[in-house]
Amino acid sequence: MVDGCVEERYNLKKVSIPQERNLSVRILNSLLIALLLSCIPGCTTSDNDKRRGDIPIIKEHELGDTRFRCWGGIKDKWLRGIYFPALDRFKLRMSCGRCEYIYIRVILYIDSSGRLVKYKKVLENVCGKSCPKGLEEQLMQFFMYITFPEELRGIAIETMLGTGLKC
Repeated sequence: MVDGCVEERYNLKKVSIPQERNLSVRILNSLLIALLLSCIPGCTTSDNDKRRGDIPIIKEHELGDTRFRCWGGIKDKWLRGIYFPALDRFKLRMSCGRCEYIYIRVILYIDSSGRLVKYKKVLENVCGKSCPKGLEEQLMQFFMYITFPEELRGIAIETMLGTGLKC
């Protein structure tokens, strides 16, 4: 307990703060703390970070030599076995005058066991339009069923699936 002399000397008299002001001060403090925490890396995580488990996203051209070779082999099998037959099934033909590109840009999230956890479509261009119904599913089905090699596990690869013409 503080005696009277100390109270007068240091001006420690009890001051009551109105309830409305007290509430607004608490709200302001909460907002300030939230703002400060959002500026510090690693303090907050978005829903996307939680869902993907902080898997690093690596663009295809940024993969190291070994990873790039592994990915190149998978993508080559996909092009020959899935992509070109799917274009035939959907009667899609590329030409410089009418259809220069047929691709989807995706991020493939691969877990530590080599399975595709999910994918996120970033961009698509099928003759200047969006994918016809069913084409995206056919193009992505291959990646859902394969087991990725160890070099590609625990990462997310941003890649362009498809091709275009140099006109």
